[in-house]
Amino acid sequence: MSMDPVNHPSHYTSDRFPFECIELTAHMDFCMGNMVKYVWRHLDKGKPVEDLEKARFYLNYELGYTDGRIVWAVSPDEYDKLGALADPSNHYDYQPFWSALFDWDVQALRNWLDQEIAQLEAQA
Repeated sequence: MSMDPVNHPSHYTSDRFPFECIELTAHMDFCMGNMVKYVWRHLDKGKPVEDLEKARFYLNYELGYTDGRIVWAVSPDEYDKLGALADPSNHYDYQPFWSALFDWDVQALRNWLDQEIAQLEAQA
């Protein structure tokens, strides 16, 4: 696939994942889609801590108006894609995050974001 900064940006089409970010987020609501987007690309745009802080913001915003629940209509295709990312045998980046999202485990999502931010800040 040729790199197209508009239709197929490199920060969403990296070799770390078997499909583009939009193929997973297209049917998520705004906050959940943005959370996934910022996690997906956080190592690719030069501001990894800021991107993860944005992901955490969108997760918290979502939870603030959904009574602490993750709510979105998952298509069978999206469920399969998320399941592939969550499967540890596939060795995709950020697997604990995908697993927590697959399980709709809010606390595990928060923990992963907090731990990843702390790790990146310690490396800086």
